[in-house]
Amino acid sequence: MAVGRAGSSPALGTTLKTRLFSRVFLWLNESFSVSKLSNLSAKRILTIVKSIPKGSVASYGQVADLAGLPGRARLVGKVLKENSEKDLPWHRVIRASGQLAFDEASTVFKQQRKLLANDGVTVCNRRVDMSLFQWKPSLEEVLHQLPF
Repeated sequence: MAVGRAGSSPALGTTLKTRLFSRVFLWLNESFSVSKLSNLSAKRILTIVKSIPKGSVASYGQVADLAGLPGRARLVGKVLKENSEKDLPWHRVIRASGQLAFDEASTVFKQQRKLLANDGVTVCNRRVDMSLFQWKPSLEEVLHQLPF
């Protein structure tokens, strides 16, 4: 018999933890839904993505930081996933490591790689060399041209 608190069984504790975790996960998932986000956050993210120049890439975290939403890299991904603008250069947003975020066999991966190649960005082994292609806005650009 397992040693635990008096009057509680290990299975009961595990079940309660599982239920609590499930409820917290559902709450977090609902809370961070893009449809429930303020339009301001989504607009900021989309404005920054549109500002990434051709031939450059930015990480999800960099976009969040420039949009005034530090630490919200996942939010950037959600906004891009749920956005339907045809002219949005979503393909210029990649992981901080330089990796493309999609599975190599997926059509989205192939589309992103093709769009990046059309922009002049080289993808080698699912990765972009961030030292060569990462967007590094100047201080003037950050202070005077970006709206946040």
